[in-house]
Amino acid sequence: MMTSINKYNNYIKAYRYLILAAALIGTLLNVPSEGYSMFILSSLVFIVNSQLRITINKHEFLLLSIILDVLIFSYMYFTFSGYTYFLLILTLVDIMLKLKAESYILVCIVTFSYIYSVITSYTIGISFIYIMFYLIIFLLLLHLRRELSLKTNVEELYEQLRRNNYEIEAARVRLLDYSRQIEKITKLEERNRISRELHDSIGHNLTGMLMQVDAAKQIIEVDRDRGMEILDSVYKNINNSIEAVRQTVRDIKPSKYQTHKASILELINRFGKDTGVNVEYKTSGIPYELFPSVEMVLYRNIQEALTNSVRHGSATNILVHIIYKPECAEVIISDNGTGCKKFIKGFGLSGMEERLELIGGSIKYEIENGFLIYMHIPRREL
Repeated sequence: MMTSINKYNNYIKAYRYLILAAALIGTLLNVPSEGYSMFILSSLVFIVNSQLRITINKHEFLLLSIILDVLIFSYMYFTFSGYTYFLLILTLVDIMLKLKAESYILVCIVTFSYIYSVITSYTIGISFIYIMFYLIIFLLLLHLRRELSLKTNVEELYEQLRRNNYEIEAARVRLLDYSRQIEKITKLEERNRISRELHDSIGHNLTGMLMQVDAAKQIIEVDRDRGMEILDSVYKNINNSIEAVRQTVRDIKPSKYQTHKASILELINRFGKDTGVNVEYKTSGIPYELFPSVEMVLYRNIQEALTNSVRHGSATNILVHIIYKPECAEVIISDNGTGCKKFIKGFGLSGMEERLELIGGSIKYEIENGFLIYMHIPRREL
């Protein structure tokens, strides 16, 4: 609140000094000469105590200082009378503008002391005038208190909003950086997977074809038909390998599939068309936007799961079900394949787990009645 009061400091100080001078000078004129020393001493104590409240803004000190004001006023009133009751107006100012919880109790004490001193000093008519003057001062202070409180609340809200904006901007920058790192790591993991696939499938096929060509060279001079049969088999294997290479190249960086949900549906349709497997795709819940890194992980993991279902499980029907929940996204991939009696994770499943771990997700498997994959991605990562 003090930050807002600074704007009114000049007016408040002028008002304080004016009231203080009127009270002390008006009382001094009625003080007998033998009482000057005690009056000056008590006045100095009151002035010092009042000035300290301006510089020291601690709650406990304010309470003690205001109580001391009331005690000094009581001594001066019963000893010197005069206009000492005006001193209570300075105390009222500090109560209204510096205190909150205890202000009403202290205002009642100060008000009672003021009214008592006025009534006991003047007639009813004059007392009424002084009481109305006090009431006007009180209402003005009450209005100023409310205005300052409102401005203080606005300033605090603005400051809080400013801090929140800085925090949100910092979080956005960190999130973008994190997303970029995830995408880079995911791309590296995908390249590693593709390199393993090239080595395991295409490399194996090329090695086999080389052996077949060597065999054909040796047999063709002795048994031409058998040699041509081997070469025909090599030709077919070469065509299959070329198609596998093309498919792998298409999968290295499918740019349009990295940032659109339609990529998953396109992947499923293309996979079903290429393999002749019936792949069903459905969603539940209200879909929401995913980070590109999360979409890439889902795309790659679904791609790997479809391939595994056909290659290892000989599945003819596959279901891909994406469930959008407020707190997470879930992906369930199930098939009617042969399943497996002894579950051993290969490169494909290990890569799926690694990709999900990067975005805070998890994966589970069920190997009975076909093969089922359950992926869970927390919403905080979305």
